[in-house]
Amino acid sequence: MTGTEHLTARHNTLGDAAVDGLWGGALAGVVMAAFVVGAGLLGGAGPADTLARFDPSATASPVTGAFLHLAASCVYGTLFGSGWRILGRRWIGRRPVAAAAGTAFGLALWAVAEWIILPGAGSGLREFPPASFAAAHLIFGAMLGWLLATASPRATL
Repeated sequence: MTGTEHLTARHNTLGDAAVDGLWGGALAGVVMAAFVVGAGLLGGAGPADTLARFDPSATASPVTGAFLHLAASCVYGTLFGSGWRILGRRWIGRRPVAAAAGTAFGLALWAVAEWIILPGAGSGLREFPPASFAAAHLIFGAMLGWLLATASPRATL
């Protein structure tokens, strides 16, 4: 079919990788939020209380918290997508490698949050049990890596 090649071609530029990361971060962030809400329910906190922990203001709102979490997930997804494009080029399309790299990225995000950002911030995120908070970040990273490998035109197992 002539004239339609541009509709199916994948350019795979740094900008494309950043956008893939943004969308992957959004989806991985929703999965992470679902896990955190579920863990909160198991711990006796309602969904609104759990999501409100993501809002750093004095009058924490679950809606604001959810949007702030989603925004952060998009930013981190964009960073990972760009970094994967630059550093992981030889492995692009290898889902297990991308998922492992994403898991390491999630672990790094957790470590920075747990030991650098949150201790002095007075954030409601400190109320999450450390194991649940770490698991949520590992889930986010693994999902992000898997999604970005899946977005690759050469995705393989």
